[in-house]
Amino acid sequence: MGQPRGARAGRSHPRGELHRVAELARRYGTMICIGMVEKEGNRLYDSAVLIGRDGELLLKHRKINILSHLMFPPYTPGDGVEAVETEIGRIGVLICADTFREDILERMRERRPDLLIVPYGWAAPRDRWPGHGEKLRETVSKAARFVGAPVAGTDLVGMITHGPWRGYIYGGQSVLANSKGEILAVGADRCSDVLVKEVELG
Repeated sequence: MGQPRGARAGRSHPRGELHRVAELARRYGTMICIGMVEKEGNRLYDSAVLIGRDGELLLKHRKINILSHLMFPPYTPGDGVEAVETEIGRIGVLICADTFREDILERMRERRPDLLIVPYGWAAPRDRWPGHGEKLRETVSKAARFVGAPVAGTDLVGMITHGPWRGYIYGGQSVLANSKGEILAVGADRCSDVLVKEVELG
């Protein structure tokens, strides 16, 4: 949260980053969803993109529910909620605190996604892990039930180095829930992990 380097690193449609992600998607024949800092003019956005197997940009979401008291320099909220048709069904993307607000979840539900992907920045002081992961599971489960679609909620690992939450830990424990909110898989605690799991879409 609030890492000031974002203002310098952010770029409108950062071609270098997108190109590298697109190359990975093509090389391994998989879709990739990744978060990034996006700069447009003098505005910063907390964004996430969905890249198709062929390396094409399928969807970009700008975080709506920005937590201004934790972000420096200040980010600009997005306003769009979308889902895109893909070869496996309709996929929607939200970011972290977007899932705290029922009005945003309602807008996503109206788009009838078959799968919702949510990159999280789920952080807490070191001594609150691993227990803080339970709150992430509750949040993902609630979003899945509300939207009526499976939710893949991914979390970072590592330490926040700047801003009001300096020293807080991103604890991993990424979550996959089905459309009923049942937890199907949980990633490793405070460690990088790869999960492969089948889930019924829609």
